[in-house]
This record gives sequence, C-alpha cells and structure tokens, in this order.
Amino acid sequence: MKSTPSAVSCTVALLLFFSLLIAESITPQLSHAQDLRRLDVERIASNRVAVFQDYTRYAAVIVESSVPNLRINSTLGIVADLSEPAIGVYRVIIEPRPQILTFEAPGFMQTRIGTGPLQARQVVEFTAKPQSRSENLISVIFNVTPADARIAVDGELIRSGETVALPAGTREVQIEREGYRAISDFVEVSERNIQFNYRLDEIDIVPVRIRSNVEGARVVIDGTERGEIDRSGTRGLFLYPGSYALQLTQTGFVSQSRTIVVSEEGDNEFTVNLTRNIGELALTVTPADATVLINREEVAGQRLLELAPGRYRLEIEKEHYEPLSETIDIALNERLSRDITLQAHTGSLQFNVTPGDARVELIDATGRTVNEWNGLSLLRNVKAGPYTLRATAEGHLPEEQQIVIVLDETLRVSILMEEGFIGACRSTTITDIDGNTYRTVSIGDQCWMAENLNTSRYRDGSAIPNVRGNTDWTRLNSGAWAYYRNRRSNGRTYGKLYNWHAVNDRRGLCPEGWRVPSDRDWTILEDNLGGRNIAGGKLKSTGTQHWRSPNTGATNESAFSALPGGWRSDNIRSFSNLGSNGLWWSSSEDSTDYAWLRVLDHGDASVSRGNGNKGYGFSVRCVGD
Repeated sequence: MKSTPSAVSCTVALLLFFSLLIAESITPQLSHAQDLRRLDVERIASNRVAVFQDYTRYAAVIVESSVPNLRINSTLGIVADLSEPAIGVYRVIIEPRPQILTFEAPGFMQTRIGTGPLQARQVVEFTAKPQSRSENLISVIFNVTPADARIAVDGELIRSGETVALPAGTREVQIEREGYRAISDFVEVSERNIQFNYRLDEIDIVPVRIRSNVEGARVVIDGTERGEIDRSGTRGLFLYPGSYALQLTQTGFVSQSRTIVVSEEGDNEFTVNLTRNIGELALTVTPADATVLINREEVAGQRLLELAPGRYRLEIEKEHYEPLSETIDIALNERLSRDITLQAHTGSLQFNVTPGDARVELIDATGRTVNEWNGLSLLRNVKAGPYTLRATAEGHLPEEQQIVIVLDETLRVSILMEEGFIGACRSTTITDIDGNTYRTVSIGDQCWMAENLNTSRYRDGSAIPNVRGNTDWTRLNSGAWAYYRNRRSNGRTYGKLYNWHAVNDRRGLCPEGWRVPSDRDWTILEDNLGGRNIAGGKLKSTGTQHWRSPNTGATNESAFSALPGGWRSDNIRSFSNLGSNGLWWSSSEDSTDYAWLRVLDHGDASVSRGNGNKGYGFSVRCVGD
C-alpha cells in the first residue's frame, strides 16, 4: 500500500474534475434546496457542424430557454460566451473534451449535466425549462466493490449501497480507491435505470523517480515527506498509479509544486528544478570600515550580500559618524544597489606652537597625515575622533600629543617645544637641491631621511634625465629617474624611482652632508632595530592606506615611515608592485650588472637583502655622513 493514506489515485481523465470534489459525504446538492425550483435541461441534438468560424478548434453548446438570466459554466471553463438572452438563445464555446456543464438562474437550483466525449467543431444542443414544484427526484443506488471506495456523482460524494435522490438525465460518476484502477463514467438516470454496479480492479505499485537540480531538496508527496534528492539528483520511491501532488522544498530556494500522474506503464520519471530564493544587496559604504548590520546581525567584510526576498532593517554605523538606519525590500532575482556615505561628526582645533615656524602634522588613527601646517592654525570641520599632533622644528626636540576632536566643540592646544637634538640628527629636516624638504629620524647612531628621495637634479645642480618610455629606459647606461607609471601624483607620496647609475654618479644624488647608504649602512640599521627578521615591521608605515593588507608586523616605531613605492624593470614589463613592496638601493655593487638593495613586503615583518639589476628603478633613502 501507498505510505500516504490521504493520497488520491486516479486516471488522467480525472484531472478534469478535481475542482468539483469536496471532502464530505452528502447527497447531491439538488436534494437540499426544497424551496427552489429545478431546471429541466434536456439534450436534444449533437452534431459536428462548423457553425462558428472563429472557433473551429473548439466545441459549442447551444441552449434554448425562456428562463431569464440563465448562466452556463463548465468545469474546464468557457472559451467564449456568444449568448443572446433577449431572444432566449444561449451559445458558449468550450474545449472539445469531456466536462460537466452547470446551468443556473435566479430562483432555480443548479443543474449539472455531463457532455460526454466531444470533438472539435461539434455542437451540442439543449433546452432548459422550469420543472413544476411537484416533480420528484429519482432514488438510485450505486453498488461499488470495494465498498469503501470514494464515489462522486456530478462532483457530490455518496456512499456505496446508499439510496440517493438524483434528477433524471446524464450524470458523471467517478470512483477511486488507493491500490485500485479508478473509473470515470457517464450514466443515464431514469425511472427504469436506478441501480448501478461497479467493481474496481486492483493494481500494483510502480517505481517512480523524482529528479531535481538541487541535492538535499525534500520530496513531499500529497503532504507527506518522502525523502531527499541524493547527490545524483534523484529520489526513487514506489507509488500506486494515479495522480499526486508533488512538492520540492529546500532552504534558500523557491519551493515548486506540480501534479504528477503515475501510470502503470512508462518510465514515471518527473523533473522539478528549483531556483535560488535570493535577491542581492550591493553596498558601497563610506567610510569603508563602517559596521554594516542586517536585522541587527553584522555582515563583516561583505559588500555584495545574498538575501532571501523580504523586508530587512539595514543599519550602518561608525564611531564619530551619524548612524544610518533604514528599511529595504529585497526582491527575488533582483539586485538592490545602495551607495551610502555617513555624515562625519566634526569639531574644531585651535592650535598654537612655539617656535612659531614649527612644522605640525595632524595624524589620524590609521597613521595617515590628514593635515599639516607651520605654526598656529585654526582648523574647522575636523572629523571627530582621536588624533596625534606631531610638531618638529630645527634645533628642538620633536613633540607628540594625543588629542580627541569632539562633535561641535573647539579643542584648544598649545605646545612649547624644548630646545635640543635627538640622537645623530642635528636637524629635524633636510632640504635637497630642488627645495624638497624631508623629515629626518635618528636610529641608533645613524641619521636617516624619513621620506623617499624626490630630487630631479644631482647635488651640483646637473639635471637627472626623466625617462618615460620603456624602450628608452631599457637602453640606459647612465643615471635616470621616473615616477611610478609616469604619474606625478605617485611622486608626491612615494618619491622617484632611480636606476643604480644615478646612485653611483660622482655628482652626488643626495644633498650635501648625506649619501646613498652602503650595504653596511643598511645592516647597521637592521641591527639597531633588533635584527633583519623583525626590523621590517619597525620600518614600515602603519595601516593599509599605502600598504596592501595585511601589512604584517607594521608598527613604524622607528619613525622611518617606509612606503611601498614598487619598482621599474629594464624590460617591457615596466612598473610593478606599488603597494606591495618597497625597494631601496644601496651604493654597494654585487657584480658588474647587479648592486645590493633592501626589500620590505606587505605580508612580512622582516627585511630582505637582495641584489638588483642596475638598470632597474628603485627608491632611495639618504643617510647622514
């Protein structure tokens, strides 16, 4: 037996009448409306005549009747209604298949009549007239084996062996039981034809395969779960021949339902594919590190979200910014794009410093210099949050102070710098032949530039050629420089890239009193910072504004502020690795074609010592003599 007791097993023809079945056992509707008159509907002709030229693919019903407001319906629906009630002629176009016609009018009981088999261009004619109130229904009996089979006459349920009252005429009979072959029949009820006997034939269960594109989808037959789709995309089971309601469901997918008809013969294979039950939310958020929450759950690092269709609460927040909260609607298979900029809380900074020509930097929590100036200043609309104020001046010890800008408030800060020098540097800045000023930093007994060299001339004022073309660069055997990808904006941040011929030029690349560091100078620097394995992190600037994530080990505790300026090769590949690597020349040769250099990497806290082709372009840092 089938494992779903409530299932209905029937033949393909029964699909035409499912909408008429109800789940209660009563005698026909006509026997319950004693206060209404009945319609006497009689079939008078059935011809195959092409009388409706626009509907040659369909059948037609013509009814002659004096009953006002007569309405005709069908279990398969009406294709077209061409009735002329004013002259008592009703014409409807219907499908050329067996069906039940319903005749009704105000003050009259419904009357149902089966059409029997129909063909295209066939016309069935009826008359409909009121019956007298004294006319009686006919008592009939349906005897069915097995007795507990489900029996429906004109869509009304009855019991086997029970006497029921039916009007005379053609009646449709449907009989079914699980494990038996269903019967669909039309009978003529009359005074002489009052008993009808039926016996259902037993049938065997048959194998059925349900296929789907989603592994793990749950298979539900007539409301009962019958397993899941396996990794081969199939669920096999056994069912009795008949009609079933099949549903496939899976989390994250749109459930699909359909009626399947299992036959005694045939492959009985049914495919139901599911589609993703998602829409997309594409977010562009400024600032990029703001916290995004969907229904109060954080979606860290995600900016293209897959969500089930529905309504959500979107919240975006960041300290010192005005938070955003809004309701969004996600539609199936659609992308909602939102470009959101949070409004920063701002305050003001009133700053004074002695000496008055001191250079001042305002550095945010990521290590980025957001403003710089000399002497006193009044800054308005500064984003609220923590900052570092750094002041440097010739002949004075550098000063740093931690401050917090508060919403709609003015912070007043004064710094009095102490005279003196730190370590090996006699000055906090150095200026090159072009007038570029660089910060300096003492590390051990060495004084280093804290920025990459950006000069376009040698120490004696001679020009260093700017060579832009890749072919020209590869042919060089003399000094030259280039901006990364020939963009001046890169020079403002990362300085220039020089070949080793410029480093080794006797006219001097660094300012007076400074030199390009030797391989030994670099080794001393590494030792002063704890050795090559950890010195890289102490040299690199912090954050990921310039360095690619993760910028491993970066603390910049040396204040060297190493930046990833990339490099230029001496072949057609040209520029590479901006943001990933910083590479600096030494003045020491390794061989005829190579010289020693140092490399820092975004994914490593160490310093790498290597040799580079003299024709390549790398950054330069100068060290004090």
